[in-house]
Amino acid sequence: MDKNSYLIDLSESIRTDFGRVDFAAQSYEQRVFSAIWALESQVNNGGFVEFFDNEGP
Repeated sequence: MDKNSYLIDLSESIRTDFGRVDFAAQSYEQRVFSAIWALESQVNNGGFVEFFDNEGP
Protein backbone atom coordinates (compact mmCIF):
# COMPACT_ATOMS: atom_id res chain seq x y z
CA MET A 1 0.00 0.00 0.00
CA ASP A 2 1.39 3.40 -0.89
CA LYS A 3 1.57 6.33 1.53
CA ASN A 4 -1.38 8.20 0.01
CA SER A 5 -3.67 5.17 0.14
CA TYR A 6 -2.65 4.54 3.75
CA LEU A 7 -3.43 8.13 4.78
CA ILE A 8 -6.77 8.11 2.96
CA ASP A 9 -7.73 4.84 4.67
CA LEU A 10 -6.64 6.25 8.03
CA SER A 11 -8.64 9.47 7.58
CA GLU A 12 -11.78 7.42 6.86
CA SER A 13 -11.31 4.81 9.59
CA ILE A 14 -12.86 4.65 13.04
CA ARG A 15 -9.32 4.90 14.45
CA THR A 16 -9.27 8.64 13.81
CA ASP A 17 -11.46 11.44 15.12
CA PHE A 18 -11.14 13.47 11.92
CA GLY A 19 -14.57 14.78 10.97
CA ARG A 20 -16.29 12.94 13.83
CA VAL A 21 -15.10 14.75 16.96
CA ASP A 22 -14.96 18.52 17.43
CA PHE A 23 -11.43 19.75 16.74
CA ALA A 24 -11.02 21.26 20.23
CA ALA A 25 -11.95 17.94 21.84
CA GLN A 26 -9.33 15.94 19.92
CA SER A 27 -5.98 14.89 21.38
CA TYR A 28 -2.93 16.92 20.40
CA GLU A 29 -1.76 14.21 17.99
CA GLN A 30 -5.20 13.95 16.43
CA ARG A 31 -5.45 17.75 16.02
CA VAL A 32 -2.10 17.75 14.19
CA PHE A 33 -3.33 15.02 11.84
CA SER A 34 -6.70 16.73 11.35
CA ALA A 35 -5.17 20.12 10.60
CA ILE A 36 -2.67 18.73 8.10
CA TRP A 37 -5.28 16.51 6.48
CA ALA A 38 -7.74 19.41 6.12
CA LEU A 39 -5.04 21.63 4.60
CA GLU A 40 -3.87 18.94 2.19
CA SER A 41 -7.37 18.06 1.02
CA GLN A 42 -8.29 21.71 0.41
CA VAL A 43 -5.01 22.42 -1.42
CA ASN A 44 -5.42 19.28 -3.55
CA ASN A 45 -8.97 20.37 -4.32
CA GLY A 46 -8.18 23.91 -5.44
CA GLY A 47 -4.88 25.24 -4.16
CA PHE A 48 -4.15 27.56 -1.26
CA VAL A 49 -6.79 30.03 -2.46
CA GLU A 50 -9.41 27.30 -1.99
CA PHE A 51 -8.11 26.61 1.52
CA PHE A 52 -8.23 30.23 2.64
CA ASP A 53 -11.59 30.97 0.99
CA ASN A 54 -13.41 28.06 2.66
CA GLU A 55 -14.25 27.75 6.34
CA GLY A 56 -13.78 23.99 6.24
CA PRO A 57 -15.31 21.36 8.51
